[in-house]
Amino acid sequence: MKKSLVTLIVLALMAVVVLPLLAGCTTGPVLRIFNWEDYIDPDVLTKFTKETGIKVKYVTITDNEKMYTKIKSGAKYDVVFPSDYMIQRLIAEDLLAKVDTSKMTNFANVSDFTLGRDFDADNDYSVPYMWGTLGILYNTAKIAEVTDFNALWDANHSGQIIMMDSVRDATAVALMLSGYTPNDITEASLAAAQTKLMEQKPLLMKYALDEAKNDMKRGNATMALVYSGDASTSILEAAEAGITLDYVAPEGTNIWFDNMVVPAASTMQDEAARFIDFMCREDIALMNAEYIGYFSPIGTITEDLIAAGDQPDLLPTQAERDLMVAFTDPSQALREAMDKMWTSVKAKAK
Repeated sequence: MKKSLVTLIVLALMAVVVLPLLAGCTTGPVLRIFNWEDYIDPDVLTKFTKETGIKVKYVTITDNEKMYTKIKSGAKYDVVFPSDYMIQRLIAEDLLAKVDTSKMTNFANVSDFTLGRDFDADNDYSVPYMWGTLGILYNTAKIAEVTDFNALWDANHSGQIIMMDSVRDATAVALMLSGYTPNDITEASLAAAQTKLMEQKPLLMKYALDEAKNDMKRGNATMALVYSGDASTSILEAAEAGITLDYVAPEGTNIWFDNMVVPAASTMQDEAARFIDFMCREDIALMNAEYIGYFSPIGTITEDLIAAGDQPDLLPTQAERDLMVAFTDPSQALREAMDKMWTSVKAKAK
């Protein structure tokens, strides 16, 4: 009996010590973020958790279409970073929750230029994160100047051209060189784009996404179709190795906007809104802009970084922006036709 009493006392003392420890080990709220690779400063996520107590699970994506498939299938994410035309589709299919920006203390920091866009005219469903252009990054030691997308078909640089491994972006360039706009997607225009892309294929080093940056920084290629943010970081890093790169966004190219949205299936919509508001804070936006090199929609962060010499000046002028085209979402039938065309192009031998 005495032994049992001692045992009970010991167990009671253990409970006093262990239970609080177990309570401290509970996971608590975990916000599931679905974003592009290398598209946020990791320290920002740490800072958010430290300030709010909300932990973050960060999952990366490679393209908008795969993001859409995940969300459509019911995958559980709380904050997602799709591009403009994909936001248009997600809204149309009732896959997004509304975001109440009136409750966000930092929303006032967002530039008017990035608000009121056609894909979310009233900003009911999305908040701007970054924006940029589609263009050509090139090695000035190998080609003196690039002015338009025809350079990507220049046989003088055969085997030194990297084409973006993205159906929408590659198709847009081929459409423009075939006399169409990036959003003029029909059976006829896709046939013309396919012909153009097949003409280019024998000239290519490869199709690539993130690898294009590395090849350009190392001087392995003459030119690559890239986004402006990748061009910015590549120019700075290549300069450290004595390689001079430059970037051009040809007239009429794509101007794009990546925004933050909350899927309708999210069970943490309040926490998601808190994260989005946090991302609009000026110090946080500065951390992200410095880390990834894209144009920030927050205040004059990008202009200030350029003025300080911390980013190359790749900002398009207002006149240039006026000629640029934001993608719109085609019908499902035309999306399928575009995917089929792209698959056919990539599958055929050079």
